[in-house]
Amino acid sequence: MSITLKVKDKEIVLDDHQIKAFNILKDLISGRSNHKKSFFQKIFGKSSAEYATKPQGLYLYGKVGRGKSMLMQDFFNKFPEQNKLYIHFNSFMQKIHRELYKTRQNQNLDKDKLIEIVTQNIIKNNKLLCLDEFQVDDVTDALILRRIFSYIFSQNVTVVFTSNKKPEDLYQNGLQRDLFLQFVNDILKIHCQIFNLDSETDYREKFLHKVKKHYFYPLNKENNQNIANILQHLGHGKPFYEDKLTILGRELVIPKTYENIAVFDFKELCVANLGVVDYQEICRKFHIIFLLNVPKLTKEERNEAKRLILFIDEIYENKSTLLMSSAVKIEEIYEEGQNSKIFKRTISRLKEIMSDSYGQLLH
Repeated sequence: MSITLKVKDKEIVLDDHQIKAFNILKDLISGRSNHKKSFFQKIFGKSSAEYATKPQGLYLYGKVGRGKSMLMQDFFNKFPEQNKLYIHFNSFMQKIHRELYKTRQNQNLDKDKLIEIVTQNIIKNNKLLCLDEFQVDDVTDALILRRIFSYIFSQNVTVVFTSNKKPEDLYQNGLQRDLFLQFVNDILKIHCQIFNLDSETDYREKFLHKVKKHYFYPLNKENNQNIANILQHLGHGKPFYEDKLTILGRELVIPKTYENIAVFDFKELCVANLGVVDYQEICRKFHIIFLLNVPKLTKEERNEAKRLILFIDEIYENKSTLLMSSAVKIEEIYEEGQNSKIFKRTISRLKEIMSDSYGQLLH
């Protein structure tokens, strides 16, 4: 049976893996409803043990563009409780640290009690906590997660995480990682079902792996048609649509997207006043990116060249799939100017990104 979600006036048909995640989330709602209805059974009957074995949350992980945030947002909207909180994980931890600082100034408490009071101040009466893009890079965060979520789960709060990585792969080589793994093994895995949203077969990547060219030059009718054919196939013939990213409190409009695909003109990405943080968020949100109509840059266009360097660096670091169209060969994009020496590394990276070996790595 097919399941369709409405997202920004578009209907998205879920694939098999997404349907499994959708049903797990649906069970979290029904489990919570049954928990409420069977209060006396919980005390006197078998349902108490049965409920205790059911997960209290879900840790949903997978590659960029697999629909993690879409599924979590749909679950959040359908969750029956009025008191609920949907927040980016980094924003959540920033709130924790601000409250810790403020509370520490006013009260002389031991660390465990301090973290409990701070977490209580943030969670308040919420019965659902949705944490988008869970990732751990900071040692301070890693050391207090166990205390924070011990308290949250003790308050019968349903928690849903999304992440690009499975729990064991987070905070690699971090300081005192053993304490972080205590959180993973003693808290996260005990209270949450862990689900990988990646399909066994990524049909788009499989298709792109068969596409002979990912770099199209010159800018002519034939190459424009080749790109249009690829987009037609990736989008299943459906129209692309506008999407928006919120970055540091401002909106970045992306005029042409479809699920995990984003299409940019060079002017939108490298002439517009964008920076590293914008490119990072773009590569986190979209797994397949088209950069079209790249010109031959003059030595005066050093800012445009610098933005292109930064963008290609993020593509490379995130192992994103990139297709480009340009007026010239890769080596001729930026031959002289202030950043031309740095651009040699970009040439090398671009050649690697466009190579068969890079495609095989992604596949």
